[in-house]
Amino acid sequence: MNEEVLFIFTILLLMLLSAFFSITESSIFSLQRYQVNLIKKKSSSGKLLERFIKNPATIIATILLLDEIINVTITSLISSKLNYSLVGVIPYELISIIAIFVTAILILVFCEIIPKTIGVKFARKLAIKVAPIIYYLSKAMAPISFTIDWLSKYVIKLVSSLQLDNISTVDPGSKITTLIDIGEDEGSVKRSESKIIDNLLSLQRINLTRILTPEPDLFLLPAETNRDEALVKVKQKGFSRIPIYDGDSDNIIGILYAKDLLTHDSSEIHTILNKPYFVPDKKNVFELLRELQIKKTHMAIVLDEYGRLEGIVTLEDILEEIFGEIEDEKEVGIDSTVFRGGILYIGGGLRINDFNSSCLFAALRYGGIENIGEEISNSTIPVDQDIETIGGYIFTQLGRLPNEGESIIYGNIRLKVLTLENNRITRVSVERVND
Repeated sequence: MNEEVLFIFTILLLMLLSAFFSITESSIFSLQRYQVNLIKKKSSSGKLLERFIKNPATIIATILLLDEIINVTITSLISSKLNYSLVGVIPYELISIIAIFVTAILILVFCEIIPKTIGVKFARKLAIKVAPIIYYLSKAMAPISFTIDWLSKYVIKLVSSLQLDNISTVDPGSKITTLIDIGEDEGSVKRSESKIIDNLLSLQRINLTRILTPEPDLFLLPAETNRDEALVKVKQKGFSRIPIYDGDSDNIIGILYAKDLLTHDSSEIHTILNKPYFVPDKKNVFELLRELQIKKTHMAIVLDEYGRLEGIVTLEDILEEIFGEIEDEKEVGIDSTVFRGGILYIGGGLRINDFNSSCLFAALRYGGIENIGEEISNSTIPVDQDIETIGGYIFTQLGRLPNEGESIIYGNIRLKVLTLENNRITRVSVERVND
């Protein structure tokens, strides 16, 4: 009876030790670098953990070596016990199969799966506790660990020298996104903050053509404009930076700052122009943001591949991509979206994506939440890469320049042209058509 108790006690003790090393491995190596930095501020174990993660080979060798020794010992003891107890009762081959099956289940469940799950779930707390213990064990096992480490590095060097294709790398942006998602789930990052970071990361995937103000919408002044004329027009429009052209709009020669009109006495505006900053339309928004910061300027002139003016991008345009729409006093009442009396009033320059969002709001107001699916399917316009705005969509559907008051019908909505300016649709009403 004493032998049976001793055997069970020994197996349980060895399983606990094996579970300890499994917890140690999973808790330490599931830590992210930012978590290690947090631990360093609160505990002396942080420096040890940082060392383990930077140079993992020795620690891994120590943990795995001790863990494997324990697991082999467990297997040997159980096999010996079963052989001794069952010999003559069942065939020897069957005893071996039973021994393998029993030890595999015990080790897999109680020494691997459960401990490693616990280690990952409580990584920070457990890593702080086990770090000093594993550090001293690694010192004691140094000669053996060093040999295993050297052999591992030699094999890795051989493998690394091979030409390995199709190896995917992890996008740093996806790592940041994952961390933000975790922070949002834990409540340490607000939803609004998460959205801003997502928008910032997406700037690398957005070309300037998506956010620029197109050439027909620009307020430009010819180079021959005198100071008094410029003052009147700038006061009317309310812009602080105005591109100046010579001959035609594709030939931008400078940027006029409204404040310079007040501080300079020269009657010719071309003498007080600032150098324009030209960029290609294929540049992504994140690149331009960095360049505007470096050059300390607020506006870029966007050119197509033939050097023609395509539009302008301002620092405000980029900030709107990050923080959301910034509506100033000059935009209200021109391109603003208004829902009044069952009719949606929009600017002709409203992008189709934004129009569909506006229709979602109108559908909720008109049809109610219970009919929202049907309302959306009948009142949203499919996005076409060649057509960006509502005005462009109406123009394309008619195949000609419309007159004020003309309308088209799409699904269950009527798009009516309210105003035209310089051959461009500037104001549109959207109304539901009764079935």
